[in-house]
Amino acid sequence: MTTETTIEQEPAGGSVGTTTDEQLIALLVDRARGDGLKLTGEGGLLQQLTKRVLESALEGEITDHVGYDKHDPAGKGTGNSRNGTRTKTVLTAGPPACYGAEPEVAESETAVRVRIRVGLLPEAADQECPAIAVESVVLVRLAAPLAGRTVDYLT
Repeated sequence: MTTETTIEQEPAGGSVGTTTDEQLIALLVDRARGDGLKLTGEGGLLQQLTKRVLESALEGEITDHVGYDKHDPAGKGTGNSRNGTRTKTVLTAGPPACYGAEPEVAESETAVRVRIRVGLLPEAADQECPAIAVESVVLVRLAAPLAGRTVDYLT
């Protein structure tokens, strides 16, 4: 399914123009190249766009779930309020048949330190595995309840 987005904008001259998806993409790519930003890889344009799209989608999901926008006083004191932040890590990996993620955990009385190792599964070494952004959850098992301990995510 292909969708086309048209954005109305008012140029400096005052008349309204339109920008298509193709023009927006070309603008982003040109700006990235002009700023010396890589298009792919760590810290590249694709990774940054993927992160922003996923964050926006997750924010939309929580808005739909609780029934009000972020910072809206409508949810205050209802027991269904946005009462904190979450740690998000966007990993560019691929389909579960090719890539895996495994947590490394170090626990103390005051803190839990977590590092997520991501990589190509040994059984997928001979397969063609595309690098795509996937949303996944990695279960981190602890030896003791989290209680009041802090959680540190290591890279």
